[in-house]
Amino acid sequence: MIRTINLIAVIGFFLGILLAGPANAVEQPLEVSPPPASAPVLPAAVDSSPAEPASPPDNMVVLNPDSQPVDLVIRNRKILTLRADVAGANPQQRVNTLQQNFAGAVSGRGLSEPTVKAFPPYGFVIQINHVNVATIAYLDLDPLGNKPHDQVVAETLEIFSQILAEIREEQSTGQMLRAVGFALLATFALALASGLLAFIRKQLLRFLESKVETTSGHLARITRLDFRKVAVLVRRGITFTVVVLIIFLVCTWLAYVLKQFPYTRPWGEGVWTYVLGTLRSMGLVVVHALPNLFKIVLIFLFARLIARLGSMLFEAAEAGRITLPGVFPETARPTRRIFVAIVYVLALVACYPYLPGSGSDAFKGMTVLIGLMISMGGSGVINQAMSGLVLMYTRAHQVGDYVRIGETEGVVTALDMLATKIRTSKREEVTIPNSVVLGTATKNFTRLAGKDGVILHTAVTIGYNAPWRKVHEILVEAANRTDGLKKQPPAFVMQTALSDFYVEYQLNAHLEHPETRMAVLGKLHSNIQDTFNEAGIAIVSPHYEADPANPMPPVTTT
Repeated sequence: MIRTINLIAVIGFFLGILLAGPANAVEQPLEVSPPPASAPVLPAAVDSSPAEPASPPDNMVVLNPDSQPVDLVIRNRKILTLRADVAGANPQQRVNTLQQNFAGAVSGRGLSEPTVKAFPPYGFVIQINHVNVATIAYLDLDPLGNKPHDQVVAETLEIFSQILAEIREEQSTGQMLRAVGFALLATFALALASGLLAFIRKQLLRFLESKVETTSGHLARITRLDFRKVAVLVRRGITFTVVVLIIFLVCTWLAYVLKQFPYTRPWGEGVWTYVLGTLRSMGLVVVHALPNLFKIVLIFLFARLIARLGSMLFEAAEAGRITLPGVFPETARPTRRIFVAIVYVLALVACYPYLPGSGSDAFKGMTVLIGLMISMGGSGVINQAMSGLVLMYTRAHQVGDYVRIGETEGVVTALDMLATKIRTSKREEVTIPNSVVLGTATKNFTRLAGKDGVILHTAVTIGYNAPWRKVHEILVEAANRTDGLKKQPPAFVMQTALSDFYVEYQLNAHLEHPETRMAVLGKLHSNIQDTFNEAGIAIVSPHYEADPANPMPPVTTT
């Protein structure tokens, strides 16, 4: 690989020498005259005094407030700025005409040097090959500038001479071939330098990784510093440095290559001006924004202080250490979140005028777009959040309550702004959107349990031939045998229905822990079966078909 690169470098070097060649070997175009070394001397008839000429009597050259100044640009070079209307043509029309005149003036084989002719009392005219390529009126001068009219004319002549020299250079085949050769050499050098930087970066990162593996543990014991995190910062610093160097090389290559060709030479001359100007403008923006950024920092520090104080108060209310009017321990946490959100929203509103670019149309359009996206795409989220707030402030349930929501029954493990999470008796976690919870009846087994516990009930149906008092005793005995049910208050039985063929008995007992409801209910059903079997009473729901052979014995009461 190294031998290949060296071979390519040697070939490129000899190619550059071959194309550079002696200066006298380059083909010279016909009728070439060197550009003037200094500003041209104006004709003697021209009045170069900066004094204002007399006002034109026929309004041939006027300043129209409705016309905007336009730059005259020829072959990517700015010649001057036109501001006046001449013979009814506004600056834009004048620019179009002068560009067409220049194209026609240089279309022939011979190129004469630009000349200046006076055009009293309005200004001067610059001609090439007897064609007007620029009209410089007195009213075209910058009213806030200090340049006299003759200096503007001299600078314009110099720019036109430079343009003509570049056109002659384009007509020289030898010079264009040399420009192509130098551009290829610069491209090869850029590729070689970029590859070398990438290779150096790779070697540095590999060396850093080896050091991390061998010394990170030892340094961590000595300095109590995580060397891996430091290595990440160093790795990013190496990558950033390489990227900056490559960008510098690309800008240098671009400026050099563009300067090799006459048509793109103005762009090449302006590459670093543009880059440095951009960096300078960005730096000035940062410097000018520092006072406003300082105000923003102060506003957010004050907002953070208020938010911390409010959070401390609401956390104390949640823990029961203090009492706030209208704030319950169950609603202290959502109230704290709402308070903190309001504080930071007000801080953002206060900081908005100090944000860099906040007054620009682009910034305003971006904020409108973000607001529109949030309002259209976040309607469902906002609906869930509002439903969550309603659930929190109505205190329908809270974390730790044993509830039944729709077909889901279990312990509430989380009550967030968007959803409620329930852990069922099967150790399943069910997430229910708050809008669904709000639209569904919720049964809370914990809220009113108190010291007596929540009532657990179940029903059985027994025929009329079974003494109802005996059935009551059997059901109460089944409740007393069941672990998880309180002995006090005692269990009781209610006859909820006297149907056509059987009586419906409802057993009610007090649970010790609501979250064990399903397990205790299963044990209770088993004990009911056992006690009825021991008493010799079948748990059946008879239906009438015919009178029995032996009438049922009458029910005796004691």
